[in-house]
Amino acid sequence: MKKPMGYDEAQVSGEFVPVTPGGHYCVIKRVDEAISSNSAKPMIIVYFDFSGKDLQEGYFTKSYNEDVREDKTWPFAGRKYIMVEDYKDPNKTSRQFKTFCSTVENSNENFVVQWGDDWGEQFKGKQVGIVFGREEQEYDGKVTMRCLPKWFCKI
Repeated sequence: MKKPMGYDEAQVSGEFVPVTPGGHYCVIKRVDEAISSNSAKPMIIVYFDFSGKDLQEGYFTKSYNEDVREDKTWPFAGRKYIMVEDYKDPNKTSRQFKTFCSTVENSNENFVVQWGDDWGEQFKGKQVGIVFGREEQEYDGKVTMRCLPKWFCKI
């Protein structure tokens, strides 16, 4: 066999260390406001990583930095999509959104959510607890388990 093109530059796959189910100390990297593509309703996307207090510190940053794809994105398990409005009543705030705001406030001394322009900026660098749980997924005809963020909690 002739040596394949780009062999020397190809990245070697390492052992995959999964996210441990249960509670994690996290730091918020950013919060984006968005509109849900399937319901056209307001939502936020919370990007986070495990903080220095956590046993898996920097897990998602490492994964992102090691991604060699041109169009790389922050790892799916390192973000949480939260609807702002209540599912049944658009005149009410969703429980998940209120929980996110409250847990960030309660996890960071002297932090109170401020409303207005650039709303998401205030969360950058804030600490928060996140509980991860295992979830079944089907990929390429195979059923596997993955660990995803389930809910926010006070540190």
